[in-house]
Amino acid sequence: MEAYKKFWSDSILILVVPRENVFYAQKISDLEFKETYDIDTDFLRIEEMFLRINSENVLHYGKEACKIIGIKE
Repeated sequence: MEAYKKFWSDSILILVVPRENVFYAQKISDLEFKETYDIDTDFLRIEEMFLRINSENVLHYGKEACKIIGIKE
């Protein structure tokens, strides 16, 4: 995380995780230095960060992302 903050502090980190809401996001500058991060408290659902993304698209692309990473519904 130190390198991200040093070189890309104005970037947004996007996580793809195999759970109900697949996509999460957080500004690098808003993340603290920690050994582990909690998806529920340290990150936002992607549509909370990017307000023009709608829930239907999140569901569609979430299913596609799960297929790509080998997670079956």
